[in-house]
Amino acid sequence: MLHALSDRMRDGMLLFNATGEVALANSVVRELFGAQGGDTTELGRRLVDLLPPVALAQARESGSWSGSLPLGDRAVIVHLYHHDEAG
Repeated sequence: MLHALSDRMRDGMLLFNATGEVALANSVVRELFGAQGGDTTELGRRLVDLLPPVALAQARESGSWSGSLPLGDRAVIVHLYHHDEAG
């Protein structure tokens, strides 16, 4: 159900599971990153390569990070949220 709803969004949505694998990538994200069909294995690595080095550490420490990333002739606004299962 979440996948069907996210594909109707105009904004990109990319969710990761606890092991860092892509759990959901809507059609906007798949188009931006050129993912074919359901092939999302490279999306996580490509996104991490674009992020500033402090982004993931800040999200883990404070719970979130926001910034913009250049992607071709576009700028992508990114909001990272980290939820610790213990909290």
